[in-house]
Amino acid sequence: MLKKTFLVLCLLIFTYPLVGQDMNKYRNINWRIYHQLNFSDYIDINSAEWKSISPKEKKELMQIPENELKTMSTKELIEAYINCAYTRSFFLFSEIDEYYKHLYQGFNGVNELINRRDAVDEITKYYIAMNPQDNAVSTAGIQMPFQIQFIEYLIGSPEIVKKIDSEKLHLIVSELVKKYQIKTQIQSALTETLESNIYAISRLLDRSDTGKQNELTMVVGITTLHKTGRIPNDKISYQIINLANEFIEK
Repeated sequence: MLKKTFLVLCLLIFTYPLVGQDMNKYRNINWRIYHQLNFSDYIDINSAEWKSISPKEKKELMQIPENELKTMSTKELIEAYINCAYTRSFFLFSEIDEYYKHLYQGFNGVNELINRRDAVDEITKYYIAMNPQDNAVSTAGIQMPFQIQFIEYLIGSPEIVKKIDSEKLHLIVSELVKKYQIKTQIQSALTETLESNIYAISRLLDRSDTGKQNELTMVVGITTLHKTGRIPNDKISYQIINLANEFIEK
């Protein structure tokens, strides 16, 4: 049900009409409005003013102003990523590389985040503090299971995976396993909120310094998992969690 709700909300992002205003108001709207689920209160996509704005200009309206971007803390950028409309579009892509491409090209806050020197440290700290059993929602109304899911897909992104040092690697894999175990004990946990754990773990174990690359290639469905970011069969989660535990314990 939650996934269906998110799909509908994502599709509504550029299609929900309300009372329009003049073009100057559109151009003066704070970037945060565009990353809230209720941003359509400020936009009438059927108005002449909105239709006269080019796709390039509309995209620019969604970006963080450069002077603000550089002064934001890395934690604030993580939260901007969680609330970003582009982040929520994950559910619309069948291939995860297309999603990452859409995300990196769509929102300058994500690019600023992944290029920060303290990105891995802050993402790790933020992720460890997240509780799958928490009922909290983000400022954009995103429920905790999906907040965690988005952070896990961020951890599994190529740009972050390559920046994690060996010490942090053990810590992050351990935390991913821990969160997976907590999620499986929650009766209301959705399968798709578990997929991000398995995806992120598998991407981390696929690094040459883990000693698990060869074993990982033998897991049935691993290619599909890495292509889609979704669990292709019932056995793969168990196999990858086992490989993760072996890696943690070595």
